[in-house]
Amino acid sequence: MTRSVRSGHPDTGRSGRRRPESGRPASRPRRAPLRAAALAALPVLLAATGCSVTFGDGGGQGSGVFGKPLSQQFAAAVEATRAAGSLRFTATVEYAGLTATARYVTEGRADFEDRTAEATLTRDVPEGFADAADLDEGAAAYPQRYAVAGAEVRARTADGGWLGYSPAARKALDPRGAAPVTAHAPGAVLPFGGTAAELLAAAKPHATPVSRPDGVREYRTTVPIGEAQKLLPQKLAFTTTAPGVMTEPVPLIVRLDSRGRLVGAEADLALLLERIQHGPGADHLKGVTRLTATFLASGFGTASDLAPAPAADARRATAVAFGLARGTCAVPAAGLADATRVRPTPCGSRHTMRFFAAAGTKHAGRTTPVQYVQRTCDGPFRDLPQEWRTGTEPEYKNIFSVHGSSFSYRFDATGKAIGPPPELALDVACFLATKA
Repeated sequence: MTRSVRSGHPDTGRSGRRRPESGRPASRPRRAPLRAAALAALPVLLAATGCSVTFGDGGGQGSGVFGKPLSQQFAAAVEATRAAGSLRFTATVEYAGLTATARYVTEGRADFEDRTAEATLTRDVPEGFADAADLDEGAAAYPQRYAVAGAEVRARTADGGWLGYSPAARKALDPRGAAPVTAHAPGAVLPFGGTAAELLAAAKPHATPVSRPDGVREYRTTVPIGEAQKLLPQKLAFTTTAPGVMTEPVPLIVRLDSRGRLVGAEADLALLLERIQHGPGADHLKGVTRLTATFLASGFGTASDLAPAPAADARRATAVAFGLARGTCAVPAAGLADATRVRPTPCGSRHTMRFFAAAGTKHAGRTTPVQYVQRTCDGPFRDLPQEWRTGTEPEYKNIFSVHGSSFSYRFDATGKAIGPPPELALDVACFLATKA
């Protein structure tokens, strides 16, 4: 942040008036008419020279932001926010329906100097929420805890340990970029990405901000819809090749404090919601009537000295469930969108899964996935030792992955289906569910 120092003429006093020369009486020149004339002539001068002038920001604490041309103020605000050293933040995404609202809230701290962050994610999806299935995340349990150390994103597992996802690990384990550890990788604004704060780096001011009595300046601008949808789970994202669609403007309100630091952002995602509900190939959130994302920052300079816990390399500490030996205990691989990957752990420590059977086939014939799961799991489940069942849920659970299918039907003159049998390739792992 740039400090401005107000300096006077070397021959003036604190009042700014020139000292009288020795032996001469002080005179008080009348300057008001001159000032008025200068101000009156200023528009003519600006028109003649083509210059732009920002008033009232040359000597304040926020001059490093507000003293810049309007088009550069958001970039300067990012720098001013980082210059604070650290901050606390709350980010919220709300899916409002006719009778209930689902909320995803992220609360955390960020230290810009050490490039660290920590955050806790919670969610509130009311019972009976019409679009709960669209927000379902499989085995993901809340609250979720994340940390960032440099370029590595860390996720806390159900056994209390941490998995570390370096850029190389994210590329290997999340090639599609759909996992939370990818969404929350360091962003252009915060070390913890994936919040509405990141929209500041993708937006440009459109008009002079409104100054509030508390010194906050509020900008009303827009951000491309393609950037806005990064705030939502990838399963809700829509894609299109139609020209101009991904750059359609989404309304955004940005609030900067008197020092030019980001203190709030609010995105009205109505246009994005319309695309999700009615866009090509989209059929989600049909009961949602309002979709918004907000960000609040506070506690500048008070959230430093973060010390993320050590983490195990996720590439070596996790495994695919279908290849686990019978009796292996595990917890889900926190931070991934892939339910088939787990973290094996000793059965004497905290765990949520105990695997007892697994199978896979490239040609399941006319067998459906449900039938194949039953054929794989039912018999071994009945033969499990009683000590394995202690403290577990009464019914087994399973993880299955369909990785290939082929259905080709033809019908003869009588309407009978003929042709080759359908081919189904899938893997199944069966486990007992426990509480960590």
